Order: sequence, then structure tokens, then C-alpha cells
Amino acid sequence: MHLYNAWLPPPVAQETKKEKESFSRVVSSIKDLYRPDDPDSVYSTLKWISVLDLFIKAKSDVSLDDVVSVVELGLELFCKSQSKLYVQVIH
Repeated sequence: MHLYNAWLPPPVAQETKKEKESFSRVVSSIKDLYRPDDPDSVYSTLKWISVLDLFIKAKSDVSLDDVVSVVELGLELFCKSQSKLYVQVIH
């Protein structure tokens, strides 16, 4: 649990310990949606940007392996979407 969450009531603070698993499921969902053989599948990943942003803003305790996966996938999506300016701006 991040120091910022220390003020939370104990039951809520306990639930924040599940953030690592939740983030991992989000990463898996993004990976499942993106298909390298389908250039338009980059659009299906856009809805997850705001979810990832929430984890970052909450300073959630997440697995570094999952963070590496998100960064690598994000770079791949950015490179694959050269002709899709909207996707590049959002990612």
C-alpha cells in the first residue's frame, strides 16, 4: 500500500492491496485486445488508457513486470499506428 493510502479506513486500506492483481488483469486485457496482424486493433486498446492513468495517479503498488509489459506494448502500438494520428496522440 502506498503511503498516500495510509489515511484510509482499515477495510478500504485492505482492499487497496488487491491493486497489483487488478493492474495485472488490466494488462492482460490490453494484450488480449491487441492483435499484431490487425492494424485496426490498436483502437480497441484506447479505452484502457484512462484506467492505466487511474493506477498511475493513485500511485498504486503494481508489479514492475506488468509496467514493463505496458511500456513495451505501448511503444509497439505507437509504432504500428503510424498512419493513425488519433491513436498516436492518445497513447
